[in-house]
Amino acid sequence: MIQSERISQQGTAASYLPVLDQIDRSKIGYCLLRGDLQPDHPFKDVDLLVRPSDRSALLDILARSGFLEKGRPQFPHKTVCVRYRGGEYLCIDIHEEIVQEGLIYMDREEALSRRVRRGGYYFLSDEELVIHLVWHNLLRRNTSRPESKEQIRELLRKEIDWDCIRQHLRMFGLSDLFERASRFMTGEEESLRDRARLRKEFIRAVCRHKKGNRRTHYRYRMNCWRLFRPRGKVIALVGPDGSGKSTVLAAIKKRSQAIHGLKIETVYLGPWGQMETPWVRRLRKAGITPVLEPWGGRLAERFVKRGTGSFVFLFFKWLKSIVKGMLFYSAVYLELLYRYLKSVFPQVRRGRCVVSDRYITDLRYLYKGNPIRNYPFLRYLVCRFFPKPDLFVLLDNRAEVIHARKEDLSIEQIERFRELYRRAICMDPHEIVTTDRSPEEISDHILERMLRLSVSK
Repeated sequence: MIQSERISQQGTAASYLPVLDQIDRSKIGYCLLRGDLQPDHPFKDVDLLVRPSDRSALLDILARSGFLEKGRPQFPHKTVCVRYRGGEYLCIDIHEEIVQEGLIYMDREEALSRRVRRGGYYFLSDEELVIHLVWHNLLRRNTSRPESKEQIRELLRKEIDWDCIRQHLRMFGLSDLFERASRFMTGEEESLRDRARLRKEFIRAVCRHKKGNRRTHYRYRMNCWRLFRPRGKVIALVGPDGSGKSTVLAAIKKRSQAIHGLKIETVYLGPWGQMETPWVRRLRKAGITPVLEPWGGRLAERFVKRGTGSFVFLFFKWLKSIVKGMLFYSAVYLELLYRYLKSVFPQVRRGRCVVSDRYITDLRYLYKGNPIRNYPFLRYLVCRFFPKPDLFVLLDNRAEVIHARKEDLSIEQIERFRELYRRAICMDPHEIVTTDRSPEEISDHILERMLRLSVSK
């Protein structure tokens, strides 16, 4: 079993060490953009600086270690690689430049040529590290982290090469601004007005002295307005009652909290409950509900018994049932579309992932848990023109196991439902997951699939 304490935290430095050892043994010229690697300290991510020519070799190493390349076109000069395994989320950011908000504020070659080796890995020298920490924290939207402030104070107390620092700063027109910014970063209190003023001066300076900074900074800001933000993904959990949907969904919600780079929302999109619009309720109150029996057989049977005189009566009764079905299934469609537009579409546009409990496909062959053969074309249209998820996950098991969990259904009913669910999703991207493992293991599998979907181009 996976220990519960690992679920609520990110990967530690110890989790990253095996892949960092592989990178260190290769001929890649890299540099870690942080001061140290405390083995037990939880890390949100690890930042690596490499030359563009080494990027492909580094991606190959990460791919062999199970990392997936996450497309991040809104962040220039940066590639994000992620991995989720056994309740642990790891993230490695590959920087081809030392950049923040699209602004290059340090020279890559200078930083790599002066890198130092500590604890078996390459890090920025103290001179480059203090420059990086000051500018990186100044560009943060929120106040500086206390640990970063203390690290800057500690570096400034050391005997560092100020001539090297000034020479590096002159390349970006930041010599005069650095002293004021470092005093601001090491102060006890921060004024948001002073921070905003320093940020503006910094941005003007690096845009003026570094070619291409102005263009990439504007591109970054446009992408922050979500004009080109990657679309989120939708996974729908379906299956007969007793297959474990609610249990797995609860485990997904709990374990997904450890994945800071994969924001997940859960919704209910089943057609038989949690109504948010009045249309279906009013139709049911008025007695307008679909007829379960197939009208073709009933019409032929009554025609034979009653003769030609009752044909018109039976025809209008059949027509009335068609109208009822059209009204009812249209109301269900509008109800689910309303929920989709309210709860799913905004999250997808924000780049978040959504896991749905049930989906509109329950209508394809079932009515409130009962097989239905009437209105096949209406139910096909309702399911056909509803937004599709990126992946259906059918939670399945042997009928005897499901019956032990849900004794209201007979084994024959469960077998029939299993067949109908398979038919309902067979034409869409789907995966059948047998619930013969713990909910945590199943949720890990689904979260890994979600992560793979989110990084796909």
